[in-house]
Amino acid sequence: MFHPFNAIDFLRESSAAARQGRSQIHTSQVSWLLYHAGDRLQYAFHPLQNFDHLEQAMQALSIDVGRLGDHISQWELGNPLSLAVTELLQKHLIDQTQADLILAKLTEDALEPLLWLNEAQITWSIENDLETLHITGPGLEIKSFLEQAILRQQQWQQLFPEVRSPYQRPYVESSDRLHQSVTGGMLPQATLESIVRLMEGRTLQQLGLLLKLDPLKLSQLLHPYCRQDLIRLGDIPHPLDKLPQIPIPITSSIHTYSPPVEPANPIPPENFAPQSSARSGKRYKVVCIDDSPTVLDTIQRHLGSDRFEIATVENPMASLSALFDLKPDLILMDVSMPGIDGNRLCTILKRSSVFTDVPIIMVSGNTGLLDKEKAKAAGATDYLTKPFSKEELLAMVEGHLQLLAA
Repeated sequence: MFHPFNAIDFLRESSAAARQGRSQIHTSQVSWLLYHAGDRLQYAFHPLQNFDHLEQAMQALSIDVGRLGDHISQWELGNPLSLAVTELLQKHLIDQTQADLILAKLTEDALEPLLWLNEAQITWSIENDLETLHITGPGLEIKSFLEQAILRQQQWQQLFPEVRSPYQRPYVESSDRLHQSVTGGMLPQATLESIVRLMEGRTLQQLGLLLKLDPLKLSQLLHPYCRQDLIRLGDIPHPLDKLPQIPIPITSSIHTYSPPVEPANPIPPENFAPQSSARSGKRYKVVCIDDSPTVLDTIQRHLGSDRFEIATVENPMASLSALFDLKPDLILMDVSMPGIDGNRLCTILKRSSVFTDVPIIMVSGNTGLLDKEKAKAAGATDYLTKPFSKEELLAMVEGHLQLLAA
């Protein structure tokens, strides 16, 4: 069973607790193995790391042994690359210090997509099979790694929405357009044309290897051309498409709504009437989760008053950790969303103590009894059918908030 997961918090907590042993992070597509040693990680890997990742690590360290395939015969895809590093060490192509540095780089490489996960299952084991993996080095200090990794993730997110993964394949539909002026473009014309000739179905990572550039740096250079659609980024080849993609920046997927301030207009005492609990004192925080900007805008307009602080979420899986930070009083959630079923997300949220008592109202265009039963089984508090009127929405929201305040 998968649960909300934040790798940064997980690593910080394991470091603070000085955990020892091996953790396995599972998703439906891929798993990671992490070897913990107090405030350090001795090694981490996932089974999709290949020779490109090893070559990238060695290139970053300016270690060149020639064509890797000529020297490594005991490693197969799916096995940890530490075995390939050991073979290079045994053949005296690298020394122990270089081997330790390469393994640390491979650990960083494995952890980067782990930081992009938002849902996972964690299992711990006290067993330590590092000897079979030939791991003897000090590994990574978790605190310093996270400082760099968080900054790097922010840099990746600045390239959204054009860049979603370092494993996307760039291509050009019309080379004639390469002569156009590009705002922010830094590449000389000849260099740009050379890069385009090298694409040939390669991923950003593979292209970076040829150009001796980090995939992030290459993506930053190409981004202005992608933004103006001169260069396009295509699909991710299998099996690398199993890895999580760069998370959408929270600022682009969660928006808070504050109603306009109206001129003061005191209510004469004779017109004053006591308000219901949902209308008095406290300003309630309502989170609306829907992939349709139109629906989100409608909800904002219907609820938009000084009684509610509204946050809208268009991509819940990319902003799952932010949902926990928002601490809403009530959630309105669409049943049908790309990427995750609303009922499934409701189940995930309700498993957390943060949302145990938070009313979750499922919103759907389906009126069938079966759909309502599914929502109820997922832990939903109520069910609202689209299209709905302002009065229907307010009545349901205020009704549940009154029960919450009672």
